[in-house]
Order: sequence, then C-alpha cells, then structure tokens
Amino acid sequence: MPGEVLSTPPRRLRVALAEDDDDQRQALDAALTSEGFEVVSFEDGAELLDFFELASTRAADVIIADLNMPGRSGLDGLERARARGVTAPIFVVTGESSEDLRARVMRLGNALYLHKPIDAGRLAEAIYRVAALGP
Repeated sequence: MPGEVLSTPPRRLRVALAEDDDDQRQALDAALTSEGFEVVSFEDGAELLDFFELASTRAADVIIADLNMPGRSGLDGLERARARGVTAPIFVVTGESSEDLRARVMRLGNALYLHKPIDAGRLAEAIYRVAALGP
C-alpha cells in the first residue's frame, strides 16, 4: 500500500544447545523456542564443536552446554570453540559441583555456571539479559 512502511521483524536470538540427555535437550529446546529463541541442538560437545568449525564463529548468540557428556564433554567443546574465536556468552549446565570445573568454566570468559535442574523461564530471562549486554 502507498505510504506503508515495511519493517523487518527483529532477528531472533540463536541459541546453541548441547545436552546429551534426550528428554532434557528436547524440553529445553521446546521451552526456549516457545520463549522466542531459535535453537540449534546438539547431543554432545563434539557436535557443538563441529557446528562452530563448519559455521561462522558468530553462528550463535548464546551457547548452553552440559558439562558431562559422553565422548567430548561440553567443557572440552567450549574450550576448543573459544580457541577458535567463538565469543558468544556461555551458560554451562551441570549437576556436578566442583571448584576445579568452576575454575575451568570461568577461564572461558563470559560464562555462567548453572546447576541442574534448570528453570527454562529463568534461563530465558538470563539469556535476554546477557544478550542485551553483548556487542
């Protein structure tokens, strides 16, 4: 229509989610999708790392990764992704509490250490807060 201004809808934030537990991954994926995020899910740290090796280092706005997964752990994948230049904020999710793990996570920079079980609504709020602080 004449005079109508077409606007581009805001881009949805892309979340890379690595979780080996199928039920938890599917539940988080569904909850975050319903909150308005675009979610790309992976079953382990190796798949997460493959994603960043094949895609741009800016392929995700936020990364959520379980620490303890079979094969390559989420932490291993995150450390390798950081070494590759991935700068997205990280939410590390674990049922384990260890000062050594916490120290490794904090060395990643721009990372939050979260304990399971995760409240998806609070996680979504935290993602929006962190993304608002980003570049």
